[in-house]
Amino acid sequence: MTAKKRMPIEFSPHLIDAVHTVVSAIYCDAAEFCEDNEELIELVLDADRLLTFADPQAEEEASRLIDLYGFDKVRKQLSAKCNYI
Repeated sequence: MTAKKRMPIEFSPHLIDAVHTVVSAIYCDAAEFCEDNEELIELVLDADRLLTFADPQAEEEASRLIDLYGFDKVRKQLSAKCNYI
């Protein structure tokens, strides 16, 4: 594992805002079956929800970070930064 991969992921303020936008749009439905915050963030990152509820720039950043660090690491670190449940 490289040092770069051990460092915390830097999420842009734009991506954080986009996550908030998606959570606001899906929270009522998602809260019923999400057991924890990581599951909620997984829903945000899944199925083009950033593209649908936010914008292409946020979707592109998330995709780039997932390609670089892997889905699990992005989900965990984003979940720690954006806590809803």
